[in-house]
Amino acid sequence: MSYLRSPKEDEEIFREEIEKKPHEKKILFFGLTQTGKTSIIKTVFEGRSPEGTESLAATVRFERMKYDFGDHSIYSFDIGGQTSYLEEAIGFLKQHIFSDVYALIFVVDIANVGDYTLSRQYLLKIVRNAFQLNDDPLIYLFAHKMDLITEDYRDEALTVFSRYFDLEKLESVKLFTTSIYDESAIKAIEEILEK
Repeated sequence: MSYLRSPKEDEEIFREEIEKKPHEKKILFFGLTQTGKTSIIKTVFEGRSPEGTESLAATVRFERMKYDFGDHSIYSFDIGGQTSYLEEAIGFLKQHIFSDVYALIFVVDIANVGDYTLSRQYLLKIVRNAFQLNDDPLIYLFAHKMDLITEDYRDEALTVFSRYFDLEKLESVKLFTTSIYDESAIKAIEEILEK
């Protein structure tokens, strides 16, 4: 990933994406910075150990990778979580990013309650964009880093999380609780790919 890549070059990458083969699935990973998007991608699709992701640098703009996962060919788009990159994604790159999406995964660090408000704002914008450019997009919310919540508090934390994100009203969004330190992230991705 180059810091020197221009927005025009980014548009060319997405233009190439539109020409992908029908059996290839485009999956977008969104979320604020440091929520664990890249760690999920590296552990699930590349088989890295969770400890091997601890020193990953923040994603700059976006990173596109192609993976073979089981019987599936996947294009993973890891969208940088800094607000400037999120604004680009829902702004001038919107048509390219959100077109022809198989699934959209929005990752929230469940243990970082301070980021809930901004995460919710971006989730709503991203859901709106996904529906504008796709007929019936598959949208998932990962309440990630569940391993940071003590077992005694997990049910309560999840209840608070679900209420805050108003998941009863977001019927199109399916919730998964995930961690890279157990099988939950892998199982969530496998379930998504079977839809």
